Amino acid sequence: MCLIKKKGVWKDIGGHCRNTDFVINHMEVVYLEQQLERPQETPKPPQSYLLFAIISISLAVLFFFVTIFMYFDTKIQLKNQEKEIARMGKSLESVTKDVVFTKEYKKANSTVMIYTILQNLQHGAEGLVRTDDFKVEKLHLLFDPKDGSFKIKIDVKPTPQMSSHYKGDGVFDLPDDELRSKLTDLIELTKEFYKRSSNDSVPKWDDKSISITIDGFIGIGKTTSGKLKLVSEI
Repeated sequence: MCLIKKKGVWKDIGGHCRNTDFVINHMEVVYLEQQLERPQETPKPPQSYLLFAIISISLAVLFFFVTIFMYFDTKIQLKNQEKEIARMGKSLESVTKDVVFTKEYKKANSTVMIYTILQNLQHGAEGLVRTDDFKVEKLHLLFDPKDGSFKIKIDVKPTPQMSSHYKGDGVFDLPDDELRSKLTDLIELTKEFYKRSSNDSVPKWDDKSISITIDGFIGIGKTTSGKLKLVSEI
């Protein structure tokens, strides 16, 4: 048996088939007919894909509701904060009318601010203000809020080139005029630093209330009438 397909129809031409013909044997024909008679089934997606799709949709829905919840929760929190700020504003307004903001309170608050600024000035000058001969080792800005007095104490340290002239215990092997001039230069630089770094809320620099020490406690000079005098001259 020899089948050949012509114009879409299979025909038995009998005999033997040629190599150039499209040939199919009897068993192959039966198989093809069976395949054509079967209904074509649509391939089902694997269960793993279905599970992934279900999970994705569930997560999307969950994210949607979480987003809505967070949105409204944030609005509620902002609303509560606005109410709290308004309440605090009213409380502060009522406190300002209370006895807390009396003259005594304002004076104490001003004193604290002055002390804070003076402390910053002290630390700022230490080690920074210097001449070729001396540097400010410690600066003490002594303010008394009771009477408003203001005293200045400068503890000095000789520079390396000046150390050879210092014999200890506040004694230098220099003429008084030369030592006085060198210390006066350091006082003027400290004064300039104070004026540049402070404001109107702190006491004014007083040239009449300055004392100079060395080694932390040994007095070597002080100002009287605005001019420096060495200890040996007082």
